[in-house]
Amino acid sequence: MNKEVLRSLFLEKRKTLTGQEFDRRNKLLLKNCLDFLAANPQLVHCHLFLSIKKFKEPNTWPLFDQLRNSKAHEVYVSKTLFIQKRLTHFRIENDSLFETTKFGIPEPVNGTAVEPQVLDVVFVPLISCDKMGNRIGYGAGLYDRFLNEVSPNCLKVGIGITPTLDHLDCTDEHDVPLDYFISHLGSDTFDKS
Repeated sequence: MNKEVLRSLFLEKRKTLTGQEFDRRNKLLLKNCLDFLAANPQLVHCHLFLSIKKFKEPNTWPLFDQLRNSKAHEVYVSKTLFIQKRLTHFRIENDSLFETTKFGIPEPVNGTAVEPQVLDVVFVPLISCDKMGNRIGYGAGLYDRFLNEVSPNCLKVGIGITPTLDHLDCTDEHDVPLDYFISHLGSDTFDKS
């Protein structure tokens, strides 16, 4: 199957989750993300995407609140520049404001602009991924471009509320694989050797 077919299939599966099941998975996802950060105290500068409600994405707002209020972490969020097909990144302060774009994306109104090389970890949105860390995203390539700009030591961590695929045989040369995947089921590490 190609990525378009898989993308549609998994988006539809995600949309059919009941409200109760969606909430249950998100609570477990939050716990697993916090456990991951506690086990990796060197990850201070954390980039996070904010959920798009209409796509029933994993609810990242509780994790965002934890990171924003943490004395051990700095949190960063992006703005999308659609014409340039790239993301810009901002360190978020306690008084930072957000607005929802016409595409349903919550983005910072203010904050300090930063270069991607300062990040220790990027929590990556996805629809699904396989057991090698190959990701099915939304198809615009924004995160692949972004992940090519981070430092080599920056961890790329996909987060989702759907299980992984065994193997994704429709990857492109510009796709950047994940280092980890965290879901409601736990976390997986991907061996790149």
